[in-house]
Amino acid sequence: MKTTWIALLLGAVISLGVQAGHHGGGHAKMQEMLKQELQLSEAQGQQFDQLYQDLRQQWQSIKQSDVSQEEKKAQMQAARESHQQALRALLNDDQWQRYETLRDAHHGKGYHKKHKDKYDTKA
Repeated sequence: MKTTWIALLLGAVISLGVQAGHHGGGHAKMQEMLKQELQLSEAQGQQFDQLYQDLRQQWQSIKQSDVSQEEKKAQMQAARESHQQALRALLNDDQWQRYETLRDAHHGKGYHKKHKDKYDTKA
C-alpha cells in the first residue's frame, strides 16, 4: 500500500513538476506574459523573442567557457547591458516604462525602494 502511494505521488510530481519553474518552460511563459503586458505588435514580439533567445545563448556560452569567475561576471554584465540597450531601442517610451516597472517588481527592487528604511543596514 505504501509503495502505491509513493508511486502515485511520484507520478504526480513528475507530471506537474515538468511545467513548474524556469526549467519547465518558465522563461517562455514569462516572455508571453511580458509581450501581453507590454502590448507588443507582431513584429515587436518576434524581435523581443529573438533578443531573449540571443541573451540565453550568450549566457550559456559564457557559463561553459573556461575563463575565471570574475571574467564570467563581467561578460554576463556586458551581455545584460547590451540586451537592455537593444530592448530599449525596440520599445516605445510607454512600453519601456511598463517593462521597467515589471522588471523591478519581479526582482523585488520596487519593494525595497518603497521600504528602504527596513533594509538600510548602515543606520
